[in-house]
Amino acid sequence: MGASEQLRETAEAQELAEDLQKLDAQVQYMNNVVSDLQDYARELKPKPVETSVRELIDDSLSTITIPEDVEPNIIVENSATVVVDPAMIRRVLVNLVSNAIQAMPRGGKLTLRASRSDGNTLIHVRDTGNGMTPEVMGKLFQPLFTTKAKGTGFGLPVCKRIVEAHGGEIVVESETGKGTIFTITIPDLKAHSQKQSDHNDPMMVSVPTR
Repeated sequence: MGASEQLRETAEAQELAEDLQKLDAQVQYMNNVVSDLQDYARELKPKPVETSVRELIDDSLSTITIPEDVEPNIIVENSATVVVDPAMIRRVLVNLVSNAIQAMPRGGKLTLRASRSDGNTLIHVRDTGNGMTPEVMGKLFQPLFTTKAKGTGFGLPVCKRIVEAHGGEIVVESETGKGTIFTITIPDLKAHSQKQSDHNDPMMVSVPTR
């Protein structure tokens, strides 16, 4: 076998390897789309347990590679524990933190702050990245909307459903060029479940007074 033939076969092998890698990436992308669609459509049933807020944050960050030019800052204020489904809330935090990192391609500051207010637990995820226009913010939680080339458009809608399944809400504040803040508000899930139970109880009838 001549040298030119060896070079040709090597080039063909490299081209084949690259094609297989692209195909694998496409398959993975489609798997993610199907998985996110299933998660968005299925009924969510949180399994609440008393959980350390600090552990929720630490466990979430441990699964993410934070670039060296991104400075993480964690602040937990008077919020020792919260009653939630930890796996679900970790998924929300991982999604928000990953988005925050991607919004800071030139580095910046990532802040996660937890506090208590009026019986609720508040978790803020803040970045100092590119920020968003009001038009983009208005569509963030719509299924299939994404600003990412390889986004599925279900990440934030699933996060919204998870938080709402806990009786809470998720809101966003952002300004172009100044960064973004996502705020998760979660009430005590046991109290929320009792409230829902009372609401659905046929014996709990409101009688108007004269």
